[in-house]
Amino acid sequence: MSARSIAKFKRPARVENDNDSAAMITIDPATVVKTIAAGICAAAIALLEKRADKRAPHTDDIMTADEVAELLRLDRKTVYDYAGRGEIPCQRLGKRILFSREALALWLRSCSKGSSEGS
Repeated sequence: MSARSIAKFKRPARVENDNDSAAMITIDPATVVKTIAAGICAAAIALLEKRADKRAPHTDDIMTADEVAELLRLDRKTVYDYAGRGEIPCQRLGKRILFSREALALWLRSCSKGSSEGS
């Protein structure tokens, strides 16, 4: 360590006889900065993880055509056909077609209401 990287501070020492003697404390500024930075980083990571849990969509809510086909017990080509005709709720992302589990549940409920009312 160079003399420049070490700071010396005086503070009164606690002594039993209450005289005004002072003790020298040697503090390495680099160590202090590293300790503070580590605390700030730990707090920031905890905050980001907490916010990410609240904001990140659950990947289970987004389904592929294969997953929808398995759920509805249909052929994958039928799912693509329905999606292409707009009969089943979906979102296009480039060439990919993605499905929301919630939108599918609402769609299925609306389909079953319509069929039960007609009987």
